[in-house]
Amino acid sequence: FRQVASRHKRPYFHSEFGIGSVLDSTTLVNKFEEEGGPKICPDVKMIYQMDKIFRDELNKYGFDRLYPLATTLFKGSYNNHAKYRMKQFNIVRSNPYLNGISITGLLDHSICGEGLWTIYRKYKPYIADVMQMGFSDAMWCIITPKASVNKGEEFLVEALISSVDILKTGKTYPVRLSIEKDGVTYAHRQYS
Repeated sequence: FRQVASRHKRPYFHSEFGIGSVLDSTTLVNKFEEEGGPKICPDVKMIYQMDKIFRDELNKYGFDRLYPLATTLFKGSYNNHAKYRMKQFNIVRSNPYLNGISITGLLDHSICGEGLWTIYRKYKPYIADVMQMGFSDAMWCIITPKASVNKGEEFLVEALISSVDILKTGKTYPVRLSIEKDGVTYAHRQYS
């Protein structure tokens, strides 16, 4: 995605961009029970069936012992949803030929987990912040070619800035970059 359109040096529009989460059938079933709605509606009926299959599979493979609360798995999926969407923004926005992005569905329609909102029109955890950062006028795109490294192993980190009419072409901006953890600086670069 970082190389799309670079051969012909033409702008491109990136459509159907994003990654979803697992559909949180357990929370939905709890919400349906709370509201006392009819279980005969096709979508509601399907979600009840999905939740039963999900719980049966948890028990069948012993995951119910690891995750006594099924919602713990869904929270993990929401965390991954936000994390990977941010990674996708870093990758796609680092391409200088990108001129627009269309995300996947806003809502968990079609009884799937691809949306930014649940069926009850509530933002999934962390996703509002990710979308705000990902669509900001200027953002740092942090690219790490390796998914993980071993202690002591060298690795490369690219930091590119993506700007939508904020930073002026030809102008120089001072930058300080560092890799830090728990107050310890492991690498530092300053550019004027």
